[in-house]
Amino acid sequence: MNTKSKKDISEDHFIEELNLKQEKRTVNLVSGIVIFVSVFMLIINIINDNLLLSLVSSSYIIIGLIALLYYNKARNFDHWTTFFLVFTLLVMVMLFYNGGTKGAGILWVFFFPSLAFHYKPYRQAVAYSSILFVTLLFLFVASPANFYPSHYDPLFMTIYLLIFVGIVGFLFAESKRREINNKLLKESKDRFYTLFNHLSMGVALIDSNMHVIEANQTLRKWYPRLQKSEGALCYECMGDTSKTEMCADCQVHKSLADGKVHTIEKNRVFGSKAGVARITASPIFNEQRKVVAVIETIEDVSDHEIIKQALRSSDKIFSQALDMLFILGFDGHFKTLNPSWERLLGWSKHDLMTRAFFDHVHPEDKELTRNILQFHKEGQADLAFENRFLCKDGSIKWLSWKSLSDQKDQIIYGVVRDITEEKNAAIRLKKSEQRLNDLILNLPGFVYNCANDPLWTVDFISDNCEELTGYSPSDLIRNKTIAFGDLIHPDDRKNVWDGWQKALECNTFFEGEYRINHADGSVRWFFERGKGIYDETGQLLYLQGFISEITASKAAEIALRESELKFRILSKSASAGIYMYRNNHFIMANPAVTLITGYEEEDLFSKSLEDVVHPDNVEKVKAVNKARLANEDITNRYELRIIKADGSTIWIDHSADIVMVDQQPTVIGTFFDITEVRLASEALRRSDERYRLITGNTSDVIWILNLNKEKFTYISPSIFQLRGYTPEEALLESLEEALTPQSAVFVKAQLEDKLKEFLLTKDSKASQQITEIQQPCKDGRIITVEVATHIQFNKSGDLEIIGVSRNIDDRKRMEAEISFNASFQKLIADISKSFIQMDSTKIDQVMNEALQKCGMFLNVDRTFMFHFSSDLKGMTNSHEWCAENVESFKDSLQDIQLDSFKSLSKIVHERRQFYLHDIADISENSSEEKTLFKLRKTKSLLVMPLMKDNVLLGYLGFETVFEHKKIEPNQLDLLQVLANIFSDVWMKLRLDEILNDYTTKLAVSNETKDRLFSIIAHDLRSPFTSFIGLSELMAEDQVFDTMEEMRQHAAQLHLLALSTYDLLDNLLQWSRLQGGEIVPVVQLNQVHEFINKMVAVLLPQIEQKYLRFFNQVPIGLVASFDPNMIEIVVRNLLSNAMKFTHSGGKIWIEAEIGKDGNFVLRVLDSGIGIPSAIVNELFSASNQKGRIGLHGERSSGLGLMLCKEFVEKHHGTISVESVENKGSTFIIKIPQKA
Repeated sequence: MNTKSKKDISEDHFIEELNLKQEKRTVNLVSGIVIFVSVFMLIINIINDNLLLSLVSSSYIIIGLIALLYYNKARNFDHWTTFFLVFTLLVMVMLFYNGGTKGAGILWVFFFPSLAFHYKPYRQAVAYSSILFVTLLFLFVASPANFYPSHYDPLFMTIYLLIFVGIVGFLFAESKRREINNKLLKESKDRFYTLFNHLSMGVALIDSNMHVIEANQTLRKWYPRLQKSEGALCYECMGDTSKTEMCADCQVHKSLADGKVHTIEKNRVFGSKAGVARITASPIFNEQRKVVAVIETIEDVSDHEIIKQALRSSDKIFSQALDMLFILGFDGHFKTLNPSWERLLGWSKHDLMTRAFFDHVHPEDKELTRNILQFHKEGQADLAFENRFLCKDGSIKWLSWKSLSDQKDQIIYGVVRDITEEKNAAIRLKKSEQRLNDLILNLPGFVYNCANDPLWTVDFISDNCEELTGYSPSDLIRNKTIAFGDLIHPDDRKNVWDGWQKALECNTFFEGEYRINHADGSVRWFFERGKGIYDETGQLLYLQGFISEITASKAAEIALRESELKFRILSKSASAGIYMYRNNHFIMANPAVTLITGYEEEDLFSKSLEDVVHPDNVEKVKAVNKARLANEDITNRYELRIIKADGSTIWIDHSADIVMVDQQPTVIGTFFDITEVRLASEALRRSDERYRLITGNTSDVIWILNLNKEKFTYISPSIFQLRGYTPEEALLESLEEALTPQSAVFVKAQLEDKLKEFLLTKDSKASQQITEIQQPCKDGRIITVEVATHIQFNKSGDLEIIGVSRNIDDRKRMEAEISFNASFQKLIADISKSFIQMDSTKIDQVMNEALQKCGMFLNVDRTFMFHFSSDLKGMTNSHEWCAENVESFKDSLQDIQLDSFKSLSKIVHERRQFYLHDIADISENSSEEKTLFKLRKTKSLLVMPLMKDNVLLGYLGFETVFEHKKIEPNQLDLLQVLANIFSDVWMKLRLDEILNDYTTKLAVSNETKDRLFSIIAHDLRSPFTSFIGLSELMAEDQVFDTMEEMRQHAAQLHLLALSTYDLLDNLLQWSRLQGGEIVPVVQLNQVHEFINKMVAVLLPQIEQKYLRFFNQVPIGLVASFDPNMIEIVVRNLLSNAMKFTHSGGKIWIEAEIGKDGNFVLRVLDSGIGIPSAIVNELFSASNQKGRIGLHGERSSGLGLMLCKEFVEKHHGTISVESVENKGSTFIIKIPQKA
């Protein structure tokens, strides 16, 4: 149309003008930059007196001016961009040639591809960039060949080339994406204009000067002046008459003025028809929020206005209308309702108007209804929809709504109709149609309606026709692709037509069979049944019927006829007797029956079953026939005897079955005479029974191997007892399959030698041989078999081996067991002898040699011994022997904690043997054991407990590393005997160690006692000598000169008594300790209070010697120890401190819980110290350590020995630090339990 072309021309002209302006700016800008840069370069080159580059710069200026003048004249932007790109490319190459990467690296890597992709389509841009790339690459490669001077670093140049390729790739992808976007934008624009021109309302785009920029097809149709006046003022061309000035109530002017949407309804002319128009003006803003244009829509609402006026003015019609009428506000509440609402829905007017409209809408339809209301609010005036409404009685009704909105009053007028019955009827109809359709689809054929014409023109046919004919319903309906009549086989068309016409004349059903040509070219048989459908006047409307395929049944029928013909021919010519038997009489017999039985056909027809079958077999035949009639699974072939016409008896091989003939069950049977075969078979059976009696009652297997056929021809039944195979299974095996691989190699070598010897001598006896081989059993076992064989020719001239096989597994096992027992006894004797003659200094050597003998006897790779701690929580690998090339792990298995080895720990606590043929079978929970055995490369493992008096001493173990080791159960029992020998030796060694320890301790104890008694005798003699001297003075009535002299002697006696008491008390405690009478009773003690109580007894002596004592133990410190023992220890240490500390000196005690958790007690003094010569002897029974105190006190040294033993009873230690003339510190450390 001209209208559209004018719009397109206008738009294209505008775009063309815009593009020309843009192109002109681009040409001027780029040319200006090129000329400016060239002028600048010319000035620089003139200043530098570079004539060549000055000429080049001048040429650039001239070429730039020429290109600019060419464009201004030709206005061909494409030619200018081509010229500009070629010019730039030449400049890039020249700069690169002259200066390399220093000259134009950045420019040619980035600038040129950017220009090419900016001004040219992406394919041309790639071509320009490729030319530049190839040129520069040529220069890059040619430079090393001295074609021109090199200006660049090759690595730097390589990187630039890669960057160049990357940038071109990126620009190519971006240009491609931009082209796709432009294409999509154009398609979107085309779709917009299509939609824009097909709107039912008029739409115009008006600029700020009131000129019409664009108008859609509807508006141009209403106002033809728009067709002729492009860019005219809106009031000149968009009315029924041309105006010269703007409308008084112009909505466009208002929107341009205030930037708001304005709507008005007024009378307008739409083409040649007057009506009411709703005019809406919507502003369009630019980025500065300034109105630049207005979209004006003009909608013909004449019908809406008529409806609104009718609703407002017709109150009587409103109240009496059968349909439900309403006025609804935009707020979702009804404003007015007619009485039909209450009548149809049950809700009163008050119920509906006091609640929101949506409260009564079915939940599934609320979203749809809300959208309809929203459409009305957005300005869509006329809408129709359906939804479900909730009635007061709880039922649901389908309603059909037609609504009209009034934007001015913000209300919706409408009429609602109850369509529930229509909906339900539609649903019932749909379900009925679905059931009918399902029925039709499940029929083994198809239904149709067709005309009564020679082509049988179809107007309906079900989908199943495609499966049966190869043509879809659309192909056949109205003869679109082919007529159904053309599908009928040409030979059957007349019969079908005549049959249908006859049925129509009689108003009966037509039934018939005929052939059709399938789409795939095959011919198929169909069965059709149908009748004519008539109107009330008896006029034929169409034919209706059902067609199904009967190709298979038709083929079966034809095959049956052919089969009957073949049966008749076969029965006459067959040598076997063939008969048919029904109702206890023969009804058919072929000539062979007469030949075999002697009965003529007429005579046989008068005979019954009992007349022909031998009496001994009659019941069997009747039972078989009865079972056949009951459809039981029985054999159809069996042997029986019959009586011939001459009275003799013959055996027949009889086969029969029951079939339906003439709708009656009939026995059809065949038989042939097997009397001679039966007699021969009986003789053979008796012979075979005698043979089987021989072969079946022997455990030896008799077999025959045909060497020519390379297969077994006979194997006796005892093969099942030998190898678990039936004779039939064994006969299918080859010689190699019947032997283990090692035995197969051995047998083939033996057979080759024996066969050569037999072929030379033909002496079967000389080929006799007895060998031992191994054969696999069906259950996977390997058995040892003794085979006696000889070679001979059979009747056919084939070479065969006749053999007898006997299982000697038990014999071999007994031989192996005897050999094992003998070797084991020798091993026991050797090991026992080694242990009996063992030198105590060579225990480890003898033990390792014994382990070696055990390992070599059992043919294992590693033997070892572990012994356990007393609490069975730790174990140590004490001895180990490893075979050659087997790694030792003895050093890494010392003091191992069993807690981390769950399986081993369980075995230890259960004190049992543990044997694994394959270590991979160990429990899944034994992760630590798996890791250990993997490290040791263990294959098989046996560990046996070393028990003595029900006490577990350790374990004796055997390992293989290279292959798995199988140990029989009886061997395990014998190996336990070996373990018991090691247990006895181990216990003896432990007892010897204990005895030696006790002997050593006894010697030390005796030595200590001797020394102590010597010291004590000396220390006790001195005070008693003083006592005797003083007592003699007193006995002689000697009188002391002064009281002071008497006090001195008394004090001396007191000191002697105290020293003697301490000596005796220490001696008593030591003797009790040595006798084991004292056991520490550990308890918690407040250490500070404990020291105070103990020192309180010694304070008089301390003060008497003018010494100072300090208790520096922290108050509140708590420690665990036996208070009686530690009191004796501390008292002895304080007594020593008092002896060797000058008057005025000090003694103090400190205590703490150390960082290691031990209780530490220190007794310190400022005395004379201890000579270094006797420090190491302080806690021993040495007679060199006794010293005289500063006040003449004697010391036996027994107190410090006692201190040491009491502290050690606490599992603690006592030590001393001393510096002569400065003092001593005794340190006690006692562990604290957690």
